[in-house]
Amino acid sequence: MSPDSPDPRQQAALRFAKVAGTMAVAGGSMVLVGWLFDVRALTRPFAVAANMKANTAVGMTLAGISLRVLVGGARTRVAALVGLGLALLGLVTLSQDVTGWDLGIDQLLFTDTDPVSAFPPGRMAPATAFCFVALGLALAAAANRARVSLTQAPAIAVLLVSGAAIVGHAYDVNALYGIGPYGPIALHTAPLLLLLALGVLCSRPDRGVMSPIVSAEMEGAMTRRFLVTGAAFPLLLGWVVLAGDRAGMYRTEFSIALMVLGTVIVSAIVIWANAGSLERLRKEADSALRKANETLEYQVARQTKELASREKAFRLIVEEAHEGFMAVDSRGRIIEVNRRTEDMFGWPRADLIGHLVGDRLVPARYREAYQEGLRRFAESGEDLVFDREIEVEALHRDGHELPVALAISAVWFDNQWRFNAFIRDLSEVRTAARNTP
Repeated sequence: MSPDSPDPRQQAALRFAKVAGTMAVAGGSMVLVGWLFDVRALTRPFAVAANMKANTAVGMTLAGISLRVLVGGARTRVAALVGLGLALLGLVTLSQDVTGWDLGIDQLLFTDTDPVSAFPPGRMAPATAFCFVALGLALAAAANRARVSLTQAPAIAVLLVSGAAIVGHAYDVNALYGIGPYGPIALHTAPLLLLLALGVLCSRPDRGVMSPIVSAEMEGAMTRRFLVTGAAFPLLLGWVVLAGDRAGMYRTEFSIALMVLGTVIVSAIVIWANAGSLERLRKEADSALRKANETLEYQVARQTKELASREKAFRLIVEEAHEGFMAVDSRGRIIEVNRRTEDMFGWPRADLIGHLVGDRLVPARYREAYQEGLRRFAESGEDLVFDREIEVEALHRDGHELPVALAISAVWFDNQWRFNAFIRDLSEVRTAARNTP
């Protein structure tokens, strides 16, 4: 996949967010239709359950619209404004519960003829109002590209509240979806809140808590497995075990043992599957590393052979050259010469290599200037004699001086400077010039 191509898992998360927004709009709209035409099946799916209040349906619709617009990305300001309107609806409702005021918003659209206990008619549950505040703030933060924690933290809070309400309805535990005398979260309100919370999280799939979940790497697969088994399976198993216990099929002790045993088995299966995936990944990595090493060894061997061949050819060319060749290190010590250099200066190769140029080949009157040139190059990297031919006097082994032409170049080799010099004897040229009338 190219760096610019969209990640398919992130695209799937964004599509889920769009679907969640659409379902929230559809769910809220259907309940509003139920209130408008007094269709109890839409406002209260089951006779024993609480109905979804009209303001709750309005909040669901607003949340769905904001989420849809947010994921679409075209009108983020609209998404933020709608989100803030949702948060305001929840906040005003909560203020009535805290202060005891009645601001007249609970039955502003429709009259609630089927209130729950002594709770004010038409008023949504405090938990629902809290979820609207959190969702509204999360949507506004996401639309303004605020820190991802400001989006995901409120969404996670809604996820926990709505999840507890779903479990409470499934297990018939009123304390999980209703608080004391206050109105409970309706049966169809809880899953829509859960869907909206998941949609908000999926609206930024590349950041925060969603990043490892949608990751294409091994940690993503492991995270998804643990989330599915850690959430879905315990809920299903617990419901089955509780239903059997309430039906008198077995005692409470057996229910607990069955729940624990089932959880252990499923956890062991997930751990085994993840271990197998890690083992497979390790083998694939070892195989890839082995192939890479084999390729690298082959390339190194080939390049070493090529370098050796080139060095041999270079040495052969230098050795057979008609001009002298000398390589000198940064301290002025001779490290290589050819046969022509031996003949030119009368020194055998063994008596040149390892010795200073100044001691062997530079006349005494020029040695100070030669050393100064080396120091200047070491300090500033500049010298006026490089990359051009110069004529100087050199010292023969027997003590006489001979004119030579030097072409010197400096190269960085093996973490130090190296000077390569090609030397041409000018003795015959000078003699011919003197004998020419």
